[in-house]
Amino acid sequence: MRATEIDDFTINKTHCDWIIKQAQELKALLSYKSESMIHNNRIRALTDIQTMEDSLSELKLYIEQLK
Repeated sequence: MRATEIDDFTINKTHCDWIIKQAQELKALLSYKSESMIHNNRIRALTDIQTMEDSLSELKLYIEQLK
């Protein structure tokens, strides 16, 4: 199967899987209860959060346009 043949449902399920994985990684980061650990991973965490927001927006638009 080519990437261009992947249906929207599969793409959006993958968005959800990725969001869950990133959220688990962020939760693990925060579980260290260490400001220095968060500071050292700050850029990555903020970038992941922004990407999750973008993915959630895409999922929202997809669900809203379903009839």
